[in-house]
Amino acid sequence: MSATDPDCPFPETADIHTSSDEYATRFAGPAGEWMLAVQEKITWRLLRGFAGATVLVTHDPLDALTLADELVFLDGGRVVQQGRPAEAIARPRTPYVAQVVGLNLYAGHALDGSTVHTAWGAVVAAPHEHRGESWVAFAPSAVALYPARPEGSPRNTWEVVVAGVEVSGQRARVRLQPLGMPGVSLASEVTVASVVALGLEPGVRAWATVKAAEVAAYPA
Repeated sequence: MSATDPDCPFPETADIHTSSDEYATRFAGPAGEWMLAVQEKITWRLLRGFAGATVLVTHDPLDALTLADELVFLDGGRVVQQGRPAEAIARPRTPYVAQVVGLNLYAGHALDGSTVHTAWGAVVAAPHEHRGESWVAFAPSAVALYPARPEGSPRNTWEVVVAGVEVSGQRARVRLQPLGMPGVSLASEVTVASVVALGLEPGVRAWATVKAAEVAAYPA
């Protein structure tokens, strides 16, 4: 099947190759938005019903996370994590893997069933049973931003300075630097409306909070 085939669900710019060989099928070319649009068709029409091996050539981590049965992460020429996509998304074990799956990740030491001491202080997490070396992870969408120190329930509160803002559609990824903590970074995901309302731009100070229930702690 080629990209110019009228029955092909892919745009003409895609470079698609399918082999009659029963042992391999290859898809080559940039995925991006077209992959998202036809991902279900690829999975069910070409992957699920094919008994042989499938090699997907892509530069988009989202393709690997959504289509692979097992992932192997390489960093600096060595394997740093291996397992099923759901495991990598829930429990990244290196900053590189956390960057790929889009989570904030910090190393620390679990002091008790709720607190992990990190390089930038104590982080209160959801209840856990382990002690000792630990990771703490939370999604950027769990990081709420305020112009002044908030009152209320969030157990984790930090004063931060905005390092950058990246807008994608109606959402924005805000890169933050906790004050007095060089080398530590934090990412928040908010609406574009929030960026405008809070006047978020590089150099602006704000307060970031994360509820303990949104923080996962697990053994390193």
